[in-house]
Amino acid sequence: MEYVGKTYIEYLEHGVTRIEGKIDEVLDRELKSVKLPDKAYGFRFFDIIVAQVEVDGRLIDLHSKRINESPVYYYRARVLTHKEVTEGVPNNEKLLLYMNINGWDKVIQTRTGQFLEFREEDVILD
Repeated sequence: MEYVGKTYIEYLEHGVTRIEGKIDEVLDRELKSVKLPDKAYGFRFFDIIVAQVEVDGRLIDLHSKRINESPVYYYRARVLTHKEVTEGVPNNEKLLLYMNINGWDKVIQTRTGQFLEFREEDVILD
């Protein structure tokens, strides 16, 4: 069975009820070549393995789940601690409640203004 690995980039945007993304195949994971769409606040890379198998005389493509997923890269975002949210974010009651309920010590404020969980593997780009 022959297989090929393909690399993809997922551009992350806030939708009406959830985080949405546009996915494109890319040749490499070079950060300098990423052109972030206006509505996107960040992106991540991942790979998929595609193999062809013959079933009843027909070739069928099989796709793996995502592998080698990168951290999320955020453009022009900032990381805020619980204290910084308390002291510097207006109308912060819901955000603080959400942070407390979920056990978050820090959040990321994206370039589009939303707040998301900060994970240690997240990367902030200028």
